[in-house]
Amino acid sequence: MTDHKENAEEIGRAIYKSKILPTLQPEDKGKIVHIDIRSGDYEIDRDESAAMTRLFARRPHAYTWAKRVGHRAVYYMGAGYGVRVKGESPSDDAKRTEEIGRAIYKSKILPTLQPEDKGKVVYIDVRSGDYEIDSDESAAMVRLMERRPHAYTWAERVGYPVVHFMGMAGAKFYSVGSVDVE
Repeated sequence: MTDHKENAEEIGRAIYKSKILPTLQPEDKGKIVHIDIRSGDYEIDRDESAAMTRLFARRPHAYTWAKRVGHRAVYYMGAGYGVRVKGESPSDDAKRTEEIGRAIYKSKILPTLQPEDKGKVVYIDVRSGDYEIDSDESAAMVRLMERRPHAYTWAERVGYPVVHFMGMAGAKFYSVGSVDVE
């Protein structure tokens, strides 16, 4: 395998289609597959963190690409509506989303957390302040989206500076979209 980061998606898709897809069963739908694009090694689990942990235990320097079995996207982050003031750019929208998400997390959620919550993921609807927390990230997201189908979400992993760890660098993910408000 190669380690060309610019070809990560192409390499990941090729490994998924040739090596993993033929082995999948109907009960695998919805699971997350993490693939080390350098070696072709992979892990699959409903709990994304468990899959990543197992893969990084074997491949500490893995450069990963992820796929949710049976879905076009790994994550569904709201319906594409944001909190943007007229005239602001999409990057301003993302900043505002993060500011609101952090404020809700710090004021409403953080005071209620217990030591056993470390590592869990919190999904927050930044428009309503509603949230879900679970060690199974997908379960938290699904429960929030069932209650708030048009949620505009921001996520936080309790006790960590990033929500998702991808390869050697962490990346913070939140949705970016907009709806103008006065």
